[in-house]
Amino acid sequence: MKIINTGIKDININNIDETKIEFADNIISKIKPLIDSAIHNIADEVTTYDRKLKFKDNEIVTKKNKLKKDSEQLKRQEKISQLLENISKMIDLGIMKNTSFKNEVLILLKIIPKLDISKIEKHLNKTTNIVKKHA
Repeated sequence: MKIINTGIKDININNIDETKIEFADNIISKIKPLIDSAIHNIADEVTTYDRKLKFKDNEIVTKKNKLKKDSEQLKRQEKISQLLENISKMIDLGIMKNTSFKNEVLILLKIIPKLDISKIEKHLNKTTNIVKKHA
């Protein structure tokens, strides 16, 4: 019979528990570097994804703010357009013959770009009521 020498230690029957512990420690010492490496790689991936997520969040907030600003600007421009249409209707209806009213409209036309949305809406409502009364 041929005997093959291996690196496996012989089991001491008297101390089987100690042998089991040694065997388990040996297995753990061989596998632990692999597990540590995998954990380190996963932690690096999580960190990378976290950075990417924060970047995307900032990008989304920036785009959201830009869209909100553009939307407010569009609403403002629409209100100005409606106001100018009402002034045009007032001219067509001949309402502008009153000199004080004409001067008020001229001043309004000069300051429209500087007005905030609430004042534009106020003047829009005023001109809409005037056009409805004379239409």
